[in-house]
Amino acid sequence: MDNEKNLGILAYITFVGTILAFFMNDEKKSEYVYFHIRQMLGLFILFIICNVIAELYIIMSLGFWVVSFICWLLGLISAIQYKQEPIPIIGKYFQKWFHAVK
Repeated sequence: MDNEKNLGILAYITFVGTILAFFMNDEKKSEYVYFHIRQMLGLFILFIICNVIAELYIIMSLGFWVVSFICWLLGLISAIQYKQEPIPIIGKYFQKWFHAVK
């Protein structure tokens, strides 16, 4: 359990942490860890979209950055609490889109 929890938390520590969590989970193949990896992959895509929008609409991008940060924080808190709670609204889509991450 502790190793799974640590890998779940690691998935939220930059993109490198997500990649490390993926490869470190390769042996045990914990669904808990894959859940958080998929959540973070979706958040990375959301961050990239925010960067693109920032180039186009500076005022609008601030709102997207705040929402992205809150989503990241909620995902991290879920991993710290050893829970598999999807990020509100978009988390269930991340699980569906990235279901191949196993």
